[in-house]
Amino acid sequence: MAIIVKPTGGQLSDNTPTDVSSVPANAGAGSLTSRDDHRHNGAGFATSDEVSPITDDIRITIGAGITPGVAPAGSANAVRFSPDGTAIAVGHGTTPFLSVYPWGSGAFGTKAVPASVPDSGAVGVEWHPDGDVVACSYIGGDQLSLYPWDGAALGTEIVPTSAPTGTPRRLAFSPDGAFLAIATQTSPYVHVYPWNGATLGTPITQDTSGLALDVAWSSDGAYIAVSHQVTPFVSVYPWTGSFGTKIADPASLPPGQGSSVAFSADDSLIAVGGATNALSLYPWTGAFGTKVVPISGDEPPATVLGVKFSRSGSFLGTSGGGGTSLRAYPVTVGGKLASSVSPASPPAGGSNDCDFSPDGAYLAAAHSTTPFVSVYPGDRMIGF
Repeated sequence: MAIIVKPTGGQLSDNTPTDVSSVPANAGAGSLTSRDDHRHNGAGFATSDEVSPITDDIRITIGAGITPGVAPAGSANAVRFSPDGTAIAVGHGTTPFLSVYPWGSGAFGTKAVPASVPDSGAVGVEWHPDGDVVACSYIGGDQLSLYPWDGAALGTEIVPTSAPTGTPRRLAFSPDGAFLAIATQTSPYVHVYPWNGATLGTPITQDTSGLALDVAWSSDGAYIAVSHQVTPFVSVYPWTGSFGTKIADPASLPPGQGSSVAFSADDSLIAVGGATNALSLYPWTGAFGTKVVPISGDEPPATVLGVKFSRSGSFLGTSGGGGTSLRAYPVTVGGKLASSVSPASPPAGGSNDCDFSPDGAYLAAAHSTTPFVSVYPGDRMIGF
């Protein structure tokens, strides 16, 4: 049957959304059929503002993994494309703990590592929206390091005067770049550091319901979402330079631990990944809508460690334990999840994190087996 892929900021002019409830789980084993007539950028991939009415059947596939000539030093826990797509940052568990690669023409450039390395293995990495700074969270010591990036090399390490409390997890810059939020596993669980381009200020904190594992900002900077280990597993707070009163919990909670959380680019959806097979999708209007889950039988095969929307909003990526946990779920008109597609040869043993390139051409995965980071091309015609 047809799959109607959800655009961001576009309208499908002459088709009504198709019910995907009857799509067979894992139809096509590594590919799926979509009715989508995207226009394309110069690289042959659809861009987020170029969506035209549905006309033709297209087979969506994920290409073979691209790997660096010199791999990160050890098991990778986090991966992020720079905002302009010209670099990839990888956080890993073996010194020097952070590796950054220039990226262009579908290939890795020469690896850069910091002169002054983080104090221990990286658990999270994130780019400043301007692409000139990469932040790294890790367990022990200062627990948070920032490095200027000039396109080829990492600059002098910047650390906070007040380190996050407890065990840090993932982190995220606000869309305007003025704040850096980090999740931790000790009260007060979420720290938001003001950032002036050179130093980190005194953190603004929020005591959430329990051990925080991930944070995400809405694209307008008006909300911070937190996934955590105990009920209600996801929380959202208004943000105006300080935390507001928590938004009411969703009527149907995620089924267990929230390991990861993400807003779609247009802020219409929130995804939460976590406990075994658990992937929950909520419409978002300043409040949680009715929970959406994958088609029965198409759930991720293990704990979902990472969730990420493509910039177009047409795909939701997942990473986690098990070889087929690296998946891209088409997001249909109406915010449903169609049958997922995985690489033919995904990372052995699963993947710890994932990220889409800004142009929607690639899906990157951080994983525990050599070469520790892989980048998979999206469909040649429509990308992600």
